[in-house]
Amino acid sequence: PDPMGLWYNSLVPEHALHAAWAVLAHRFCGEWNVIGADLFNEPWGAEWSKNSKDSDPAMDWPAAAARLGDAILRICPRWLIFVEGVGPPAGGGPLPF
Repeated sequence: PDPMGLWYNSLVPEHALHAAWAVLAHRFCGEWNVIGADLFNEPWGAEWSKNSKDSDPAMDWPAAAARLGDAILRICPRWLIFVEGVGPPAGGGPLPF
């Protein structure tokens, strides 16, 4: 996992995550016992968009989840897409809101 708690980093850019999910969606879409995809486990370093000019697009988990979920649904429209919320850092501490 990324030490900053994001869904991407310099070694695994967002497009690589899209490619990995595409492989999984193609492989498992036809399986009766696979019903969906949980996009990423608690990207605690991200934030919910604040709909303001001060919000950092690189940290906007809802926008990234929408991009990724839409790409998966183009391959497998029958799946449910699960989007986990952002959480506290791994070491505990206050929530970022």
